[in-house]
Formats: sequence, C-alpha cells, structure tokens
Amino acid sequence: MKPVSTRPHWLFLTAFAFCLCEVVAGALFGAYTRNADVIVTTCLVAGVLVALSLWWSTRDEAGKGLLHALVRVSLATMGGLAFYANLTYALWAAKVPLRLRLIEEGRMAEHYWLGPATLVYAVLCWIALRYRARDNK
Repeated sequence: MKPVSTRPHWLFLTAFAFCLCEVVAGALFGAYTRNADVIVTTCLVAGVLVALSLWWSTRDEAGKGLLHALVRVSLATMGGLAFYANLTYALWAAKVPLRLRLIEEGRMAEHYWLGPATLVYAVLCWIALRYRARDNK
C-alpha cells in the first residue's frame, strides 16, 4: 500500500477557499439584505463545498476499483445534498426568507422526510467506504 501523501493539492485548496469565502459573504449579505435568492444560493454553494470536502478527504482510502469510485462519488453527492437539504429546512423552520418552488407552492412541510433520509443515506455511504477500507488493510 502506498504511503498517504500529506501534501495538499493547491487547486482543491483554492476552490475550497473560494467557496468558503462565497458562503461567508453570501450568508452575511443575505442576512443583511434578507434577499431570498442570495440565501438559497449560499446554501447551495455550502452543499457543494461539503461535497467537495468529502470527495477530497476520501481520496486516499483503500481501493482503486470502480466500486470504490462509485462509493466515493455517492458519499460526496449525498453528503452535500444532506447538508443542503437540512440547512434549507432549518432556515425555513426559522422563517428565513427563501425562494424555493416547494416553499412558494406551500409543499415544504410535505417533504419533511427529505433531510433525514439524505442524512441516513450519506451515513450509510460513509459506513460502506470505511468497511471497504478496513477489509483492504
């Protein structure tokens, strides 16, 4: 097994720093102006930031096959979606103005299961990835 490289990749760190700055600036601007579009966009970028972080942090896990790649992509996608879904539901519950079709049509309460379901699926993907890494050692 190859030793794990501790050198950070400059491109990822640049993208991560850019997204983090956008999230902080968007959150501050959206909270100050109460602009629904800015707040939703900030939530989306925060979800993408979580997805990129999960994808990057699992790059040195054991396994290089197709199944490993699919589990990594699934973990990153569901982790980012879970963060986005739970963040928007938390903001909606706190009566923060958001411009989403579900809210405009009054159907947000009907989809209460979406946040917990994506979170459970992301945890299952993480367990599958750790299980494969443990078996390959």
